[in-house]
Amino acid sequence: MSSARTRRARRLTTLTVGLLACLPAAASADWTTYRGDAARSGVDTSSTGSVPFTPAWTSPNLGGGMWAQPLVHDGLVIAATDTDELVALNESTGQVVWQASTGTPVPASDLPCGDISPTVGITSTPVIDPAANEVFAVADTVTGQTIERELYAFNVATGAPVAGFPVDVEPPGDTPADQLQRAALALDDGEIVIGYGGNYGTCSADHGWLIAVSESGGSEHTFEVDATAGDLGGVWGSGDGPAIDSSGNIWAATGNGDSGATYDYQESVLKLGLSLNLLDNWAPSNWEALDEADLDVGSSEPLLLPNDLVFQIGKAGVGYLLSASHLGGDGASPAYQAQVCDGSWGGAIYSGGTIYVTCADGLRALALNSSVPSFAPVAGWQVTSAAIGPPTIAGGLVWTTDWQGTTLYGLNLQTGQVVVQQTTPSMEHFATPSASDGKLFLATGPTVEAYTIANPVATPTSPTSPTPSPNRCTLRLGAARIKLHHPRRRKHQKHAPAPYGTVALVAKCNQGTNATLSGTVIAQLGKKPKHAKAKNKSFHLTTVTATLGAKAARTLELRVPERILRALAHASKRSGTFTLTAVGVQVRVNGELKLWSESREDRAFSQAGLD
Repeated sequence: MSSARTRRARRLTTLTVGLLACLPAAASADWTTYRGDAARSGVDTSSTGSVPFTPAWTSPNLGGGMWAQPLVHDGLVIAATDTDELVALNESTGQVVWQASTGTPVPASDLPCGDISPTVGITSTPVIDPAANEVFAVADTVTGQTIERELYAFNVATGAPVAGFPVDVEPPGDTPADQLQRAALALDDGEIVIGYGGNYGTCSADHGWLIAVSESGGSEHTFEVDATAGDLGGVWGSGDGPAIDSSGNIWAATGNGDSGATYDYQESVLKLGLSLNLLDNWAPSNWEALDEADLDVGSSEPLLLPNDLVFQIGKAGVGYLLSASHLGGDGASPAYQAQVCDGSWGGAIYSGGTIYVTCADGLRALALNSSVPSFAPVAGWQVTSAAIGPPTIAGGLVWTTDWQGTTLYGLNLQTGQVVVQQTTPSMEHFATPSASDGKLFLATGPTVEAYTIANPVATPTSPTSPTPSPNRCTLRLGAARIKLHHPRRRKHQKHAPAPYGTVALVAKCNQGTNATLSGTVIAQLGKKPKHAKAKNKSFHLTTVTATLGAKAARTLELRVPERILRALAHASKRSGTFTLTAVGVQVRVNGELKLWSESREDRAFSQAGLD
């Protein structure tokens, strides 16, 4: 895959139900990603106390099974189906507000193995950027015999597709039918982070990947597990997603590899920067034995804890405490480890000094001693062995599911005693509820169930005017090319005007503003000599000023004069850095560029008059 991401035009259908006057009012809280926030805390803070548990509504049949956790934003519940549909439901009533299709899902019969049937569409939990009011989802689609995996974006309020999407996010050089995008998406400072593994059954040469794609364009970043020695090493987490710490670092765990005695970041906890540069890693000393037994460390994702600690547990059921500032590499001794249960699929959350751990034989509660560090089972904790789903804390209880059966449980936080036991429709693997404004939202087959569990936190009133939200802008390359223009000679002119180029960029701000766009293009002069730095030459383009409407994308063009085109025509590589500046806002996008003739894509530079 080239560093300049490819975009393919596709007809996206969106159905909006009802009049604008019927759209729900803004809610007082959001659940915009798996487990509610970037750190994957899994704790709802938008509710207070508790009320008698009451079923609130059941959505209409949405046409396909749901493996993703429902999301909540501005009074809408966003659900994703394995038939490639994104659906927005009214948070109060469950009525459909809009429905958007990403294409034709992949028939399960077209895949070498797997447990998602009859089709594979949107499997992972999407992510919402509240500032941009956009929801992002990765969809598996098929066109003819070609399986594709792309990132889609839609306006949360209306379901309208966002310009510039979908974007190709297939891992470089892979076989699409072998991969599965199961891990929940993450949002990290404008980058969408995507984890890949393989289909259930480990029947093909899939690879573990992390891919980071900017909301506003530019080059994507990748990290591959088992890149040199084998395959496998999936980033999947039983539907959990990579966690983002307060510094913007990305935390992910990986599954079993296929590299024999060669360690290549399988069975590991990884700490990466925003560009997916590896900052630190850890693997247990018995990683090779875990490989051979298919006992993934990465059946859950890392849990970030106080006092610079990280908790990790996998299929073997051993819990590890690690130092977040020094993981130590493969085989390093953890700060603490102990057997917790028979195995974990979906990981843990933390609240009030207790780690609540998903286990195959019932939810565990561990008392954390962060100063030693260590953990121990909470005294008196007794829980039904059927409570096996990833936990969520809301309304004073810890909620989990028996996703193999048809039961939702609300458990006492101190004892594990069953307080609520609700029969539900059937659920997909690792189903877990989201929570907001006094309600739980649970994906149950082709429907979403909502339950009232607590009182919403009242939105505080103020006698003064509310503080306006800060402006936020995005910038992306409209196309990774410099378009060549050849003006025609007019009758009164002796010669035709000099050729020139344009670079198109798409700018968007959530508030109306006056903005300035500037840019620099860099020409690499000749191929890089061995053991030497390539010679580069930079050119600054004339700035452009423009007025941007609120939440309205606008295409701006920077002009590239003839003298710069001549230099670029003889360069072996061209790149650009472009900056949008408004009051209190500055965003930048980078990307590799190519020259593109207005008349023919393959027109030689000499024919363009640039020699």
